[in-house]
Amino acid sequence: MFENILSLWPEPVLLQMLLIVFLSFLLEDPTTVLAGSLVSLGKISFIEGFFALTLGIFFGDILLYLLGVAIRRGLIRKKLNHYSKKMPYSFIFFARFIPGFRFVTYTAAGYLKKNFNLFLLIACAASLVWSFLLLKISKETMDYLFKSYGLLTWAWLAAIVVFFWSLERGIGRLIARKRCTE
Repeated sequence: MFENILSLWPEPVLLQMLLIVFLSFLLEDPTTVLAGSLVSLGKISFIEGFFALTLGIFFGDILLYLLGVAIRRGLIRKKLNHYSKKMPYSFIFFARFIPGFRFVTYTAAGYLKKNFNLFLLIACAASLVWSFLLLKISKETMDYLFKSYGLLTWAWLAAIVVFFWSLERGIGRLIARKRCTE
């Protein structure tokens, strides 16, 4: 059944890559699983999936930085109070890997006038590492699921997406609660 759903996926590789870039703006984790599935099924190569996923994630990071710039310039009237001007650049790198931190950290980087070129370099490096790790894990998992479970793969895929989504939300809530008590 899952193979039938993926058969609806467009054939031109460039179009597939553009869809992965766009979908990563909306839901990064499910898009990573989708890209891993496409690689596993041979619809796209690992390099094509990696490039598209990294590009989408990196552009999303830039948009968050620019949101911070917009806030600073008064285009949006809400202030960021959780970070000081001494936010180290290492936060920018590690925020990519900690659920719930990326949005605030990247937006705060723009708000606090962190060096944009250094931000680009750090965000690009973090995106490369993150995309590679997640796509590799997703591809290997999907290889196993397709080989072992055939038609039940779609159920496993849904369970994996729900698990990671729940994990991310749960960790984000714990962090938010901790911030409220400080």
